[in-house]
Amino acid sequence: QGIVPTRQLLLKEHYHTIKEIMKHSVVRLSETQTLEEAMELLSTHQLLALPVVDDEQRLQGIIDVQLYLE
Repeated sequence: QGIVPTRQLLLKEHYHTIKEIMKHSVVRLSETQTLEEAMELLSTHQLLALPVVDDEQRLQGIIDVQLYLE
């Protein structure tokens, strides 16, 4: 369906619909991308975290931007 960046969810005025602030393109990282590339992607899309899934789409973990900022 898409994602709603937390920052957008918190800062948008109350009259906006979720559909208006949702990003419909799915953000993906390949296993060959570097940590720096992952952080740039998180920053560009204003995301706080990304799920890590396997080839069968099972959740394996989460990339949490806060852990890398500290």
